[in-house]
Amino acid sequence: MVINPTDPMLANPGGVSAGQLIMSAIGSKLRGFLGAPATPKAPPATEAQLKKVALQSERIHLNMLAREERFAEIIQIAETTTEQDIAGCAVSVLARAESDQVLGLERLAKSHSHAAVLAMIALFNNTHHESGKKIFITRLKSGELAQLVSSGHANLFSILDILGWLQKYGDGSFVALNHFPALFGCLTDKVEQVKVLGQMFGDPEPLGMRYIHEPNMIPGTIKLHALTLLHNYTPAERERFLIYASRDEDDRVSYAATVTLVNIWRSEQGLVPEGLEPFRMLDLNLLFHLCQISSSFQWGERVEEFYDRYKEHHERLAATDPYNDAITHEQLTAIAEELEKELVRITECRINSLQPVASKISTLLNLPVARLESTDEDVNAAYLIGSGKVQVKRQILMEDKPLSEEVMSSLLHEIGHMEQDVLVIRMIADEIGLKFGQHSQQLEKLYERYAAGIGYAPDSMFLLAVLRLRADKPLTPAEKVRAMRLYGAAHQAKINGNQGRNVQGRITHIDESIDALSGGNYDVELLNCLRSQHGLDSLFQRGNVPPVLLAEMSSCGEALYRIVSNYYKLNGAPYLVRNGKKLDIITLAREIYMSDDIDVVAPVVTKLRALLVQVLQEECVVLSKRLTQIWRTGYHEAEAYVISDRVSVIVKAIRKCWFQT
Repeated sequence: MVINPTDPMLANPGGVSAGQLIMSAIGSKLRGFLGAPATPKAPPATEAQLKKVALQSERIHLNMLAREERFAEIIQIAETTTEQDIAGCAVSVLARAESDQVLGLERLAKSHSHAAVLAMIALFNNTHHESGKKIFITRLKSGELAQLVSSGHANLFSILDILGWLQKYGDGSFVALNHFPALFGCLTDKVEQVKVLGQMFGDPEPLGMRYIHEPNMIPGTIKLHALTLLHNYTPAERERFLIYASRDEDDRVSYAATVTLVNIWRSEQGLVPEGLEPFRMLDLNLLFHLCQISSSFQWGERVEEFYDRYKEHHERLAATDPYNDAITHEQLTAIAEELEKELVRITECRINSLQPVASKISTLLNLPVARLESTDEDVNAAYLIGSGKVQVKRQILMEDKPLSEEVMSSLLHEIGHMEQDVLVIRMIADEIGLKFGQHSQQLEKLYERYAAGIGYAPDSMFLLAVLRLRADKPLTPAEKVRAMRLYGAAHQAKINGNQGRNVQGRITHIDESIDALSGGNYDVELLNCLRSQHGLDSLFQRGNVPPVLLAEMSSCGEALYRIVSNYYKLNGAPYLVRNGKKLDIITLAREIYMSDDIDVVAPVVTKLRALLVQVLQEECVVLSKRLTQIWRTGYHEAEAYVISDRVSVIVKAIRKCWFQT
């Protein structure tokens, strides 16, 4: 990830309470929900966006039905829906129910619905192993599971996961591989085959954005067999399968995938990925050498125990009331200050220990030394563009284990961004004819050209280091083509960076708001939501409010009206006159809620709180996926993620002693 170090959006407003976040920091979304004027509606939504809203509405509806223990309705939805997502949600809420819903799950498991196999999995996970096993094996032997796969009512991946469970925890007589060829043969559509193979190897969304590898129960024997089928797919599909397979927990699978990948990357056809320009860090021999540097790295003093103590102390401090227990809070604060000083010292020592690794890598790449810094941002590492600085997450620095595949791939990913930065500076220096030692008059031009593309001038010390190493040697024609492409993509990279920080900020704010709402600290304010529903438009970016949300809000409003009317004996009046003032239903409800009769209106508030938390959780899932898409978009990231993929494979191979370097 590339970061603009001077961007004002990096400023973090400290001292903001969760309550303030609810009312303001999320911006128009939740603020509008709690009573501010709604923002203007966006242009009409696309068909895809409307479908997403409909699915979101159905998920909210299912969760609200579960809260009211209307399980028969949930089962009916699960049996009739044509959406795998909704079937999964329905089964999930049944499985999580406090009252045992085993009969409902068994009914679904025996059905011909999209929920059938998902219900079998729920039975396994809910300790009803024998029931789930009996239904699964019966339907497997009868061919019904194959029919569900052929008709699109079951995801083959889920069936394979159960096969793996039976093989691992059975009596040893069950061989999952025996069933794989016939079941896989039920998939005649190539797209469906790609989806299943990707999921088998740990790819959460094989047809979409790349996410973190997800392990599963599918036996290694099936995965090894699946590896022999990959020649039937495109080079891009095959490489993606293999990258995920190389991260498998079964060394047989991981080794086979790694060997195949390395052979592909060493070949003329596989060296440079489609759509990218050639660059030095694609060289497998170079990457093996760079990764070998890290393989022997060891931290000095052990610090994990201290860091655990540091986190536990801060949790205790946060849980201590500074008003009701002032003495304890003061004592804990004093200890926290000393722990903070020690943390700063340890962090500095860890950075100093890791710096030689970064320095050696930089030298081998003919780059200025990448200067390491610590950060508390939620990324493993980040390059500060124009500065030659790489930030490393403090939490990584607090681990005693050697540098992992994840850490080294992140570090070289960011040094890759630095190499891109250096190439652009060299290109500009070539274009203006800059000569080192005679450059004072031309530096201003270089600053201006760089700033025009990147958005601001580079750090002067970093710039001089680049020019010194450049030694007036011009770029090759191939390097110039790549540099021009990077320079042209810089503007979009800056936009992506700003968007990413915006989205990350919203996720953080929503998380804190969910915590605050869940704690019940803002229940009284929530009643204001029922004054008017115009703010709902602001909660949804395109003004597409899920119909079920409107219905649930209306239901809450009607219930509150009945409760307050009965409590104050309003006889149908919309308000109560007291001392010459008209008090509306919401004001009266707030009054009741803050009195000893809180239980009178508590059910409405509880339902409203659950509804809002559900909506915000849905929003958080959407934003998290959006954030991944933003960080992986653009030419700079396309190159850097190729580096990450290759480094993670190589570091693991070296750690496992699969290759001699």
